[in-house]
Amino acid sequence: MRTARGLVAALFFAVALGGCAMSGEAGRDRWDSDLAPAIVTTPDIAQGKAPILWVVHDPYPFGWIFYGPSDDLGPRPAMIAKEEALRIDPSLAGIEDLPVGWQARRASVQDKWTFSALQGTP
Repeated sequence: MRTARGLVAALFFAVALGGCAMSGEAGRDRWDSDLAPAIVTTPDIAQGKAPILWVVHDPYPFGWIFYGPSDDLGPRPAMIAKEEALRIDPSLAGIEDLPVGWQARRASVQDKWTFSALQGTP
């Protein structure tokens, strides 16, 4: 019984941290992919206490990462569902097609998103 619980927990975290797909699986980097249902972010963003000002679409395992006024996720990053992120900030609908290796930034929630490739991304 203990082993079964451990396996279930391991599978849950594998999916939450970017999926357990085979390398090269088509579509795993899309916003709507079921293989990466969560976003890594700060606890303040997850609790609606800080704005989302910087979005990074990293290659796996983490995929989508949201930062606020600071680029520090802290010692205990939070994970939120993509649907929850859209509820917190509906303007994120404008970045759903952000390619892997790109970022979206803005100075405040009133500003428009600007897009650029991450440095060091081929």
